[in-house]
Amino acid sequence: METAVVVGGGIAGLLSSILLKEKYEQVFLVERGPECGGLLRSFENKDGVSFDLGTHVLKETGIAPLDELLFSNLQSDEWSTLDYLKVGNYFEGKLNKNSQFINTKDMPTELYQKGLVELLHTKPITEPPHHLQEYLVQYFGETFTQHIFKPLMKKLQGASLEELHHTAHILFGYSRLIGGDAQTSRELKTSPFYDGKLAFASYLEGSSHLKNFYPRTGGIGKWVHSLEKVATERGVTILTSESVEVITRENKHAREIVLQSGKKLACDMLVWTIAPFLLLKSSGVQMDSKVPQFRRMSLHHYVFDRPFQTDNYYLYCNDPEMKSFRVTLYPNMRHEEQANATFNCTVEAFIQPDDTLQELDEQLANELRKMGIIDQDAQMLTVDSSFVPAGFPVLTKEYVELLQSHNTMVAQSFDNVVLLGKGNGSTFFMNDVLIEAFHTITNQLDTPHLP
Repeated sequence: METAVVVGGGIAGLLSSILLKEKYEQVFLVERGPECGGLLRSFENKDGVSFDLGTHVLKETGIAPLDELLFSNLQSDEWSTLDYLKVGNYFEGKLNKNSQFINTKDMPTELYQKGLVELLHTKPITEPPHHLQEYLVQYFGETFTQHIFKPLMKKLQGASLEELHHTAHILFGYSRLIGGDAQTSRELKTSPFYDGKLAFASYLEGSSHLKNFYPRTGGIGKWVHSLEKVATERGVTILTSESVEVITRENKHAREIVLQSGKKLACDMLVWTIAPFLLLKSSGVQMDSKVPQFRRMSLHHYVFDRPFQTDNYYLYCNDPEMKSFRVTLYPNMRHEEQANATFNCTVEAFIQPDDTLQELDEQLANELRKMGIIDQDAQMLTVDSSFVPAGFPVLTKEYVELLQSHNTMVAQSFDNVVLLGKGNGSTFFMNDVLIEAFHTITNQLDTPHLP
C-alpha cells in the first residue's frame, strides 16, 4: 500500500493532500496545531461576531481544474462575489480610497518631481543587487528609495535596506508606485519597462477578470473547513495536534515518519510545507540551525458603534510613525446594509517589545480616526487583541541565503521529498502558493516514482 505524508495543514498542505489521494492509497496530513488553515482561520468574539487572523480574500487562479476544486462548493447565497478588490492606503496624511499603491504625487512637490525624473531615468538591472538598498535605487531611484521605502521597510522589517534581501519589499506588496494622476499613469504604463514599476491610479483600471469571494457570514475559516471536508471525503487522514519527531532515511529515501505521539507512518512520498530546517533536524542532517527572526506583531479585532467612512475592503497604513499595518473592514466585503451591519474590523500592527495590548487598543483606534477610517466620535464597543510573536519573517540577506541552503540540502539528502509553501520560501501570497502546489503535485503524479 503506497503512502504519502503531508506535513503542515495550511493551504499548501490541504491542497496537496487532496491531489495526492488521486494516486496514493493512503494520505496522511500532519498538523501541529489543533486545526488546519494556518493563518487562514477565524474566530468569534463573545457576541458571536466573526473575525479573521489577518486579511484573507479568496481569488480564482485562472486554472480551471484548480478553481473547480477550490471554489465549486461555494454557495452563492453564502458567499459574496467581488468583481474587483476595493483596496486603499494611507500615505502622507491622505487616505487614498482608490488604490493600495503609494501615490508619489502626494509627496511634497519638490520630492515628487525629483523622484519621478529619477525613476524615468532608471535603466534595466543587469547584475543581481547585493541588497534592497541597491535594488530600489536602481529600480525606483534615490529619492523614492530614501523617502518612501527606507522608513517604511524599517517599520515593517525593523532593519535597514542594506540588511535586507533585494526582494524583501515584495512581501508587503510594494512592487509598484503610482507616478501621478490617472492620465499620467496610463501614458507611462504603455511602456513595458515602466509598466513593471508603475501602477494605475485606481483599482478600477487594469483589474483582473478573475472573481474574488468572501463569506456573507462567519470568516475565511469557513473555506478552510470546506477543504478539510473535501480531503476527508476523499480519504485523507488528518492528524491534528501532531508533529514530526523523527524521519528515518534509507538511500536518500524518507521511509518512516515518527510522530511526537509515537505513531509511525510509512512513507513513499513526503510533502513538506513548513520550515525546511525542521525536516533536516528530524532526519539528523547536520546544518546551520540559526533561528530566523520574526517581526513582533499584534492583532486587534474591533467592533464600533458607527459605520466606516470608506467602502474599502481593506487598507494599508503607509505612515512609518503609525503602528497600524493593515486594516480589514468586514461589512464592506459582505456588502451588508448599514442598518443591519456590524461595524467590525481587524487591525494588524507592528509593535515593540514593551507595548501592552491595552495601550495598543487605544492607540490603534486613534490611528483609525486619524486615517479617516472611522468617525472621530465613533466609540469602541468591544475589542479582542492578542500578540503574534512569529509574524512576518525578517528577510535579511542571511535569512534568504540560509533558507536557500536548507532547500539545497533537502534536495541533496532526499529523492522523495517535495518542498512547498513555507517549505521552500519561494511564494508568499495565497494564490501563488496554491498554483505552485497544484503544478508541483500534478507533475509529481504524472512522474513515476521510486518504489
